[in-house]
Amino acid sequence: MPILDSDSKEDIFKYLASLFEGKLQKFKDPKSWSEDKFRKESPLLASLIEPKEWIIPTFLHSFRTTLGQNCYENIARIIALQFYDEAENQKTIELEIKSKQLHKINQILDELFMPTRLKKDSGTARKPNWEKEVSEVLAIRDEETELANINSDLYMRKGRKEYFIEIKSAKPNKNESKVVKYNLLRLKAVSNGAFNTFFGIYDNPYGSRENYNHRYTMKIFDMRNSSAVIIGKEFWDFLGKEGIYEELLQIFQETGKFYLNQVDEFIKSFG
Repeated sequence: MPILDSDSKEDIFKYLASLFEGKLQKFKDPKSWSEDKFRKESPLLASLIEPKEWIIPTFLHSFRTTLGQNCYENIARIIALQFYDEAENQKTIELEIKSKQLHKINQILDELFMPTRLKKDSGTARKPNWEKEVSEVLAIRDEETELANINSDLYMRKGRKEYFIEIKSAKPNKNESKVVKYNLLRLKAVSNGAFNTFFGIYDNPYGSRENYNHRYTMKIFDMRNSSAVIIGKEFWDFLGKEGIYEELLQIFQETGKFYLNQVDEFIKSFG
């Protein structure tokens, strides 16, 4: 029995279709890409390889870029709306946080990213441990507070339970990885631990959680064991229930087949 209802499937298809059509229209526009334009802007490349040979990889690279984080954030919201009372992308909240809690969060991040040599010299040997870090932050008592402005990629609410997810690809850079934990720990602090917070990764080129091995995220989270991390299929199923990921793959496949002829005709026009 299907898990996603017809409205969710149609909304996802329409969203993906808008990306396909937008990208095709852009490349069909001579002002965006043409052989003359390519020769003028990249004379060395055009001399090396015929401009028409560049259109396919250029189009595919451009479309892959379009299917970036914003795309998956929007699809996640569409799915969540079926199963939650509320779902919103780029939700911003403003709440007070204890100043010493904020100091502790920054200290945790500095220690996690501290070079191995300095850890040995300073006697600091912190390893990522989500539960321990949250406990350290919540244990702090301080009268002095300041305003925390926190933005989340996906916010969901079901009844009185609120969920905040930082969504990233499988290989975020160092700063992106650091910001994820910074935001999630601040969310725990301002809610006294009440908010449900997660690091969501929408794909997993490593195949499984056990094989995941990206250096920046591994420094900041116990990626293979932490309950605060949801990767690939886990992430998509978390938004609704088991089987969401497989249905989403099917929607992507059906959308790709629907636009296959248009993409083929577009590519052949440069043949």
